[in-house]
Amino acid sequence: MLSILFPSTCHVCGCVLRKGVRHLCPHCAATLPFTGQCGVAMNPTAQRFLAVSCVDHAAGVLYYRPQSSSAQLLEAIKYGGYSRLAVWLGRMMGRVAADAGMLDGIDCVVPVPLHFMRRLRRGYNQSLLLADGLSEVTGIPVEDVMACRRHRTQTALTSSLRRANVEGTFRLKKHITSTSPQHNPPRVLLVDDVCTTGATLSAVAEALERVYPGMRMSILTLATTDR
Repeated sequence: MLSILFPSTCHVCGCVLRKGVRHLCPHCAATLPFTGQCGVAMNPTAQRFLAVSCVDHAAGVLYYRPQSSSAQLLEAIKYGGYSRLAVWLGRMMGRVAADAGMLDGIDCVVPVPLHFMRRLRRGYNQSLLLADGLSEVTGIPVEDVMACRRHRTQTALTSSLRRANVEGTFRLKKHITSTSPQHNPPRVLLVDDVCTTGATLSAVAEALERVYPGMRMSILTLATTDR
């Protein structure tokens, strides 16, 4: 009765989903703007982190473009309250990255933190949910170890202002416990929803490296700008 009164619809085109299909209709799922970056060492996303010495590889799974399907998905998980969609997209990220070999040797997944006031208003940290979904399909444990102080939203800031805005924002709130015997310090995968200039992810990576000198990490985001 509930499915008749409140049918599940596609988050992109709005069509009613048939039984057993979740979140996206087959057409929208098949036409998502995948980047193919996970298996490419020096892709445009990775080039944004050349100055961060601890980052070995970086990739975005989807291209972010205004008014695109990826933009609609990001809007849904960040501001629409669709937490289950975020976990589902995290599973997709995990499968794509694992198939490309990007997760080989990774000890744990660290999501980019959200200030507790924003998390309270939103009800969740979308990056943590993406990490949870990735963990479900890969078995790599999630370590929610980072915290941040309050800062301006990055949305309307230029590249230089973004870097200044997040300087000194992030810190380690507890130590990482998931590590393999051959990796000391641990090898980490940083996960976030979108990469634009890379300022936020760079700041988180540098905060981790200050506590774990010599550590190696990779960066994976659901979406990335193509400029």
